[in-house]
Amino acid sequence: MVIADLRTFLKGLILF
Repeated sequence: MVIADLRTFLKGLILF
């Protein structure tokens, strides 16, 4: 799902 991908992307930004 596109939403899931966006969520993962945002999570990655937060981690970094």
